[in-house]
Amino acid sequence: MRFDQYYNESQILLDSLKESLAGREDLMLTVFIQQGPDALREQFGLKNEGDWNLVFDRLVFSKDLVKKCVVNFMPFFKHMVAENGPTVLRSIFGIEDARYDKVFEQIFDLVAVSDGAIYDYVYRNGDKLSSRIRSGKAADLRKEMGLDGAKYDSLWKELLGIMCASVCDGIESESAYDRGLTAFSLMMNGFREHRSLRSYKKMWEYSEKAE
Repeated sequence: MRFDQYYNESQILLDSLKESLAGREDLMLTVFIQQGPDALREQFGLKNEGDWNLVFDRLVFSKDLVKKCVVNFMPFFKHMVAENGPTVLRSIFGIEDARYDKVFEQIFDLVAVSDGAIYDYVYRNGDKLSSRIRSGKAADLRKEMGLDGAKYDSLWKELLGIMCASVCDGIESESAYDRGLTAFSLMMNGFREHRSLRSYKKMWEYSEKAE
């Protein structure tokens, strides 16, 4: 088969699939939320990975699929973030690719920030997270926690304070206490110096109300 013939046939199949989606997105959305992705694939015969990706992206970007799932099952997702950290939301939904960054940011703000799951995660893992910071991996940790955007500067500062307190509470010797406090003081001073370079017209609101 010639390439141009193959391309034309593939385009016809793609256009056909797009037409079949028209008017059925709401039903697909309901099936996904109530029964999960496997049920959606089975009921609509989405065996081809390319077809599935097309349908999934259509529901995600046109119908707010991920956000609606999170709102419907908030206790579950809050528990997952508190146990495993915010980026578990990416793996649960399979939205690791950069094109889903805004989608992740939206549900991160809902679950981790507005509903407080990121605080639970930090309180439960304070020692481990603090150790990462003391070993010079603060920037990596911040990114892994989904907090690398400038809008989260004040939240990151607050979480650093919580981790600092966790370290100090667990230190018995005065010299070790001083070393831990010094490490976090340097971190906070560097943060304040970096923060002062920015000017904001208003305080950032971390999340939008769920529709």
